[in-house]
Amino acid sequence: MRKMQSWRRDYRADELSRQEFFSIIQNDKLSKSEIWERVEQWAEKQSEYVKSDIMEFHQRLSQHVDNSKMRVERIIKNLPEALRRLSEIVQDIDITRIQEKNRIANLYTSLDDDVSKTLHWIVHLVSYERNEGKQLERRNKLRKLKKGGIWTGSVQATNII
Repeated sequence: MRKMQSWRRDYRADELSRQEFFSIIQNDKLSKSEIWERVEQWAEKQSEYVKSDIMEFHQRLSQHVDNSKMRVERIIKNLPEALRRLSEIVQDIDITRIQEKNRIANLYTSLDDDVSKTLHWIVHLVSYERNEGKQLERRNKLRKLKKGGIWTGSVQATNII
């Protein structure tokens, strides 16, 4: 095994320290605050480079959590209005399907990207294809199985076909 150059050694924790670190962060019996407290104690015994990296990571993680919370709050705040606008378009019976399609596309592009993606996901989640359409498809498969004499007595069998 090649000896590590002394200037590179300070940038990384040795193998024993790495094992200690992973045993701390993978300990399911510790609370998150206990894990962080032990990681800070562990970092105090490491080189300045490692200690600095750990502290920077914690700052970036905290910033990420704060940013994520703000994004979720912004989505939740703007989603009702986006849904209202979409409902108006879909319920307008005086427009053609092409006009409806164009208005929906314009709505999605006018929204904040996160709101647009969330609205699109919700529409997909409650879509006919994912709900009533799936149930109808299962019933049709079941009916075909019964007619074809391949009836197994279990609806689960239709899920693999």
